[in-house]
Amino acid sequence: MEFVERLALKAAKVPPIQYEFNPVYVKAVFPRPKIFVATTAQETTQETTQEIILKLIKNNPSVTRNDLADQTGLSRHGVKYHLELLKKRGVIKHTGSTKKGKWELIKP
Repeated sequence: MEFVERLALKAAKVPPIQYEFNPVYVKAVFPRPKIFVATTAQETTQETTQEIILKLIKNNPSVTRNDLADQTGLSRHGVKYHLELLKKRGVIKHTGSTKKGKWELIKP
């Protein structure tokens, strides 16, 4: 692997790519970075994602779902899913019109 590639992967906090060579094919394995330490990855992922969304809303109450998707790396559907969970838990609410409205944090 080239030096520049290793630096880029290290800067992105991504584990190095592992190559497996076979006479017929080459297999590239992209290991996932170890981010979570919890009993279930799903619970941790949701909490972490929702915390990120809440921080973004706190910093910019007028943030749109598209902006949240761009800033979190989630799909628009993923953002909608987490926003609905937060609304059901009574943590946030949306006031105003769809395009000009704002998010309000109800619980810190």
